[in-house]
Amino acid sequence: VLTTDDKRTFLRGGYYSRTFHNDTLTVLSLNTVLYSGYFEPTPSNENGDSDDDPGRQFSWMRTVLGNCRERGTQAMIVGHIPPAVGSFRHTQLWKDAYIQTYYEIVKEFDNVITAQLFGHLHSDEFRVGLADYEGGSDSTTNYSMIPSMNTPILLGPSITPL
Repeated sequence: VLTTDDKRTFLRGGYYSRTFHNDTLTVLSLNTVLYSGYFEPTPSNENGDSDDDPGRQFSWMRTVLGNCRERGTQAMIVGHIPPAVGSFRHTQLWKDAYIQTYYEIVKEFDNVITAQLFGHLHSDEFRVGLADYEGGSDSTTNYSMIPSMNTPILLGPSITPL
């Protein structure tokens, strides 16, 4: 059963959150298909320009994670397609602009996020960040590199929260 807020975000972009354990843990269920390199057409905003925040999901993530920080609670992120390079084709699974934004959010809220759980790869893996990663907005930055963070990305053979 979706709450009123969950219904609004789910209808807008296919994402929602749920709290557990007496509101001490919030699970954010992301619609990562929006960020896939194979998802076409590229989402556009109301002006027809390429959308840097499809469904306003990144803005929503910042709000939910900020609320967790203010309350002193923790959060887990779940999604289908991981923000990483694929194990078989060795290609980036998300479009560069989206993966950059995701990593920036995760880095900003690293002290709040306790887990990142994804699927899609049909293998059991984990990814850890690089201690010397220096993300940036220039076009030469390699966003296949996961930034340093406290929480690894855990990849299960089949997790589909949607």
